[in-house]
Amino acid sequence: GEISVVLPTRWPNSCIPYNQTRTSAGGDRADVTIRSHTRGESLIWTDQYAGCGEPGDQIYIDSEVLGRDTIGREFVREWAKYRYGVFDEIGYDKDPVYPRCYINDDHEVKLTGCSDAPVNDHGLCGSPTSAPVPYNISDILDRNAR
Repeated sequence: GEISVVLPTRWPNSCIPYNQTRTSAGGDRADVTIRSHTRGESLIWTDQYAGCGEPGDQIYIDSEVLGRDTIGREFVREWAKYRYGVFDEIGYDKDPVYPRCYINDDHEVKLTGCSDAPVNDHGLCGSPTSAPVPYNISDILDRNAR
């Protein structure tokens, strides 16, 4: 199969792989869009509006993300969302259906998710009135987690 990737228009032609040509997006929706970094934290995410098991709409990558040593893992995670309709293992801030944090039987606030190694919430489970904290899931999960 083929995938289409939209690169920032400011990138030079030297960023295009050998024997490939730059073409216009021409109205077709790309599978992956790489954007010039525009604000605060560099992000990689997948638009998903359908249910579990239904493919996502598109993967977006801020160009700054491409230099991370975790880009391979991050891209594979987003590809699973895009291609197979897999959802994040960590919940969402203030989401009543799939919350980011929960209270366990010992009345401790814990990060929602699954891991066979310790999970460090880095303040993500702060007070309910605190502002959402941006995070990179690769920083939360232990590098030895499977």
